[in-house]
Amino acid sequence: MASWEEVKRLAADFQKVQLSSTTQRLSERNCIEIVSWLMNRKLIDLIFTSDADIEECVSSKSYTDLQSSLPSICNDTDIKMVLDIVLTPQKQKQVIVISNFVISTSFINELAKKCEFLVQERAKTVVESGKYQQYQTDIQISTNKAQKADDVEDVKIDKREERRKKAAGGKSGGGTQGRETKTKSTKKPSRTAKTVDNDDDYEVHEKKVTLELLNLDDVKLLIQTKLEDEGLDELLEDISEYLLPTLNESGLEIAAGIYATTVSDRTASRRHTHNDVQNKVNALLGDVRLFDKGLKLLPSDVQPQLCKYLLKTLCTDIVNEILNYISAEEGLNTVTDNFTNEQRLKFVNDLPAEYRGPLQALIKTVSGQSIDEFTGAIEEGLTVCSMILKKIDKKKDRVVILNHKHGLLEQLDKCEDPALALHLSSIIIFISATQNILHASGRHVASILAFLKQYLSPEQSAELTSYHDMVTLMLSGGSEAENAKEQLKEKISVIKKIANEYKKTSGEKS
Repeated sequence: MASWEEVKRLAADFQKVQLSSTTQRLSERNCIEIVSWLMNRKLIDLIFTSDADIEECVSSKSYTDLQSSLPSICNDTDIKMVLDIVLTPQKQKQVIVISNFVISTSFINELAKKCEFLVQERAKTVVESGKYQQYQTDIQISTNKAQKADDVEDVKIDKREERRKKAAGGKSGGGTQGRETKTKSTKKPSRTAKTVDNDDDYEVHEKKVTLELLNLDDVKLLIQTKLEDEGLDELLEDISEYLLPTLNESGLEIAAGIYATTVSDRTASRRHTHNDVQNKVNALLGDVRLFDKGLKLLPSDVQPQLCKYLLKTLCTDIVNEILNYISAEEGLNTVTDNFTNEQRLKFVNDLPAEYRGPLQALIKTVSGQSIDEFTGAIEEGLTVCSMILKKIDKKKDRVVILNHKHGLLEQLDKCEDPALALHLSSIIIFISATQNILHASGRHVASILAFLKQYLSPEQSAELTSYHDMVTLMLSGGSEAENAKEQLKEKISVIKKIANEYKKTSGEKS
C-alpha cells in the first residue's frame, strides 16, 4: 500500500504537458489522456487503491474533497473522467462532482428535502393563480405553431421540387421536328427575405416555454445553514445551481398532480351541484303542483290572487335556482335572488344564445297569472341546463302534505305573534279539512276563513273570526290597537288549540 507521500510525489512527476509530439512517447509509459493533461494509470491506481474516501463518501452519505489527493491542475471535468475510469457504473450513479468535491447523491437528496415544503407551496400557488394552466396553454400553442411551421416548410419544399422538375424537363415543340427547350428559373429578390423570416419563426418555435417555481436565491436560503454546518459554504452557489432545475421539475410534477386533482374535484362538484339543483327544483315543482291543486278549491274570484302570489314567490324561487346554477356554470358568480324581473331578463340577455329563448319565456310566466304556463315553460328551461323534469309520483303526495302540516304545527307552537299565529292556524285547518296544502299570504286569511266556515263548528268559526277582527284592529294602528294586542295575547292559546285539535274534535265536513 503506497503512502500519501508517494502519491503526491508521483502526482508532481506528471504536471501539465502540451499534447504534441510528446503525447505518443507518454502513451508508451501507460498514460491516460485527460481533458487538460495526461495522468499515469499507475498514479490513478495508487490514488484510489490507497484511499477509501470515495467508498466512505457513498456509505456515509456525505462528501469528500479530492483536492488533496489529485494534482492541483485537475478540474471538475478531469475528476469526472478519472471517476469514470476507477469507479463502477453503479458507484458513479451514487456520487456527483462539484468543485473538486465528490458528493454522495444521498447528501444532495437531503439538501433537496429541505426545499420540499417550499416546492409544494409554490406548486399549489401557481395552480391556484392560474399560472400553471397558462403554462400548459403556452406549451400547447408553441407545439401547434412548431407543427404548423413544419407542415408549411414541407409544402414549400414539395413545391420547390416540383418547380425544379418542370424547369429541368423543359417544353416540347409541336410535330416531329419540335425541339426540347429548357426554361431558366429566375430567383426573386424577396425570397431571401422570406428565408430570413422563416428562420426567425423557427427560433420562436424552438424557444422553450418555462415556468420557474423557485429561483436560485430561494434554494440558497433553504440549504445555506446545512452547508455552513458541514463547512461547505463555499459550495453554496454551485450546489444551488445543481439543485434548481431538479427542484423546478419536481415542482411542475406536483403542480400537475394538484391540477389534475382540482379538475377532478371540480368535475365531481359540478356533477354533485347539478344533481342537487335538479332535485331541489323538482321538489319545488312538486310543491307548486300541490299548492295549485289546493288554491283551486277556493272561490274563483280568490284563485287569481293566490295564483299570482304563488308565481311571485315559490315559482320565482325556482327561476332563481336555475339562473344561479347557470351563473356558476358560466363563471359569472352572479346571485339573482334579489333581482327584479327586469334584472333577470337583462341577466339572461347577456348569456350565451342557447339559454336566452327558453329562459326569457320562463321569466315572463312569473309575471303572469297562470301556473299552467309556468309549468309548460319550466321543462324547456330545465332542458337547456341538461336537467330533467321528473315524472309525478302521486303516491308521495300524502307524505308531502303531512310533512308540510307538521312543519306548520312546529312553527305555530313557537309563535308568539298574533297575526302570524292566525295565518298559520288557518292554513293548518285548511290542510286538515281538505287534505290539500295552500300557499297564501296574510292578506288572504279572511278569504280562507270564509271558505273554512263550512268545515268549522259555529264556536270555532266565531273564535277565529273574532280573532281576525282584533288582528285587523291591531294592525290598523288606531287608538284601540294596544287594547286589541293585549286581548290577542290572551286568546292566542285558544287559536292554537283549535288548529292543533281540529281533526280530533270536529272531524271533516263535506
